[in-house]
Formats: sequence, structure tokens, C-alpha cells
Amino acid sequence: MNHREEQSQLRKKRILKVAGELFPRLGFRHTSMDLVAQEADVSKGLVYFLFGNKKELFEEVLKQQLQIWMDETARLVQLPAEPLEKIQRSFTAVFEIFRANPMLGAILGDQTAELTRFIPVFKRIHNSWRKYLIKQLEEGKASGQFRQDMDTHRTADIIHTLQQIYLARSLEIVHVPGADERLVEEVGQFIANAVMARQRS
Repeated sequence: MNHREEQSQLRKKRILKVAGELFPRLGFRHTSMDLVAQEADVSKGLVYFLFGNKKELFEEVLKQQLQIWMDETARLVQLPAEPLEKIQRSFTAVFEIFRANPMLGAILGDQTAELTRFIPVFKRIHNSWRKYLIKQLEEGKASGQFRQDMDTHRTADIIHTLQQIYLARSLEIVHVPGADERLVEEVGQFIANAVMARQRS
């Protein structure tokens, strides 16, 4: 890569960083290409040249955020652990990812029509997590750690629904009290109590 290409890549990264800060703070409608160019200290022409229009810029920012979410989730599920620990960790992981990356939460919490095109991506993420849950629940049953009378598919649906509700609360997508750290931990413990096999005395 020559010096000119390197400078172009640096400017592109700067534009995406600025846009990733402005879209969550101001929302899609109130973030202009002019403002992005001004804050990134580049010409408006360059922003249009690299991204075409505001919708394409927004989608590029959102793709980056979704990639962070997918990469971090993939990393966490690879860590060795017992089925219960894996389930609890995967439940709380999303909250940790969103806490560490507030831009992702702010963009998804915005609920603009611009997110519609990404619904299949969100569905893929949720479906893969549900399959992972079912696998862990079945492994826990097979090893005798979990209740033998448990319906793994229904239990996975309940856990998944709880996560979605509390995530929606934390992003203020639904206007009810948010999911604080203590609440997330207690829900995780509730899940553990629900799936664990009873010890015989």
C-alpha cells in the first residue's frame, strides 16, 4: 500500500469513527453528511465519494458494530466450561458487549427504518445463540447435571426471551425499568436453579 492509499484508509477510518459517535448521539435523521465531514476534518466531497450517501454510511457503521457483536460472542462460546457456566456466560455476554460498546446499543436502540435491512442479520445472530443454548442444555441433561424432565427447546426459548426482554429494557426500546448488573446476575442464577438436577439427600 502506497502513502496515498494509506492516507485514504486513515481518513475512511476517521469518518467511520466520527459517524459511529454521531449516529448514536443525534440519531439517523439529525446526523448530516456535512456534520460528519466537519467533525472528521475532511471534505464533504470525500465523505460522499467513499460512502455515496448517508444511508450507506450508516449501514457501514452498523456493519462494524454487528461484526464486533458476532466476533465477541464467537470468542466467548469457544471458552471451555461446563454447560451451566456456558449458558450463564452466554446470557450475560450480550450485556457485557453492549456495556463495553455503547455505540452498538445506541444505534440498535434508535429503531429507525434504516435498520430494517439488517433484520435477517439480527435473526441469524439470535437463531445461532438459541441453537447454542439447546446444545448446552442437551449436554447438561446427558451428563446428569440438568433435570431429565426438561424440554430443552422450550427452556432455550424462555432463556432467549428473557435475554431479549432485558436487553430491550437496557436499550430503552421498551419503556420499563432497565436491566442493571445485579438483575442480570440474578436472572442468571434463576436460570441455574431452573435447569439444575435436584441433589438427592
